[in-house]
Amino acid sequence: MGLNRTQRDRLVDLSYARYDSETRWPEGFRYTRCSAIGPGTSIAEFNLYKAELPGIDLRDAILHMVRLTEADLRGANLSGADLTHAEMNRADLRSANLRGADLRDVTMIGADLQGADLSEANLCGANLLWANLTNAILKDTITDRFTHLIRSHI
Repeated sequence: MGLNRTQRDRLVDLSYARYDSETRWPEGFRYTRCSAIGPGTSIAEFNLYKAELPGIDLRDAILHMVRLTEADLRGANLSGADLTHAEMNRADLRSANLRGADLRDVTMIGADLQGADLSEANLCGANLLWANLTNAILKDTITDRFTHLIRSHI
């Protein structure tokens, strides 16, 4: 008796495995839903505390409520990523690409965003208390009265 597609997908555990745009997958394999980490992935509520992910490509990824506290995301590509309600306290995001990212209600207390590109990012309700935004690109960034930039270094 053969396994159906859903049963086959459940047998594959690629939790925390990294892939990029050059990775080749078997035809029909739903790699964005196997807990691997890369462009377009969907890993809501993952715990990536202190993860070492410098330069990772997570563009257009769905990262709802992901815990990235103290993660190393230097130079990471998070453009277009959905990070709503993510926890990114003290994360190292120096020179990261967050262009057009959805950062609504994200917590980035003490995050290092030096030189990061936050153009067109949605920061409504985000908490950037004590964040370092030195030389960050904030062109057309969306904020609201609930965006906390108190004591941030801009």
